[in-house]
Amino acid sequence: MSFKVLRNGFALVEVMLSITVIGLVLTTLLVLQATVFRKVVINTFRIDRLYPLKAFLMQIAMDTPKKDQKRIEKTHELSDMKMTYEHASLKKNSALSRFEGLYQKKVAGSWMEQNKQRTLELITYGFNPREKKSDE
Repeated sequence: MSFKVLRNGFALVEVMLSITVIGLVLTTLLVLQATVFRKVVINTFRIDRLYPLKAFLMQIAMDTPKKDQKRIEKTHELSDMKMTYEHASLKKNSALSRFEGLYQKKVAGSWMEQNKQRTLELITYGFNPREKKSDE
């Protein structure tokens, strides 16, 4: 007697393997999406803190503070960030100290996030050229 084997579908092992492969692929995509989302949120918070600092620095650059005014403080209302501007001369051991008239402008912002004190600093440099002596 001969039996005719009919094969009209997938075996249980084939179905289980295909579900496992699809599950692995979907899990990897989900992890990738979660990582990207977390990075986007972190960078969004950084940018939200960076723009008020840049605006504060530009405002001070436009207002040109007095020569004896080395430190200015301000609070950003929307983010409760305390911003501090400092005008400082360069350190003697710095490679930039050889340029006369070069000075450092620093804006620092500090805020509380998740019960931790966070700080962000922007540093830029300014230059005051020497006044020319007239030989009159």
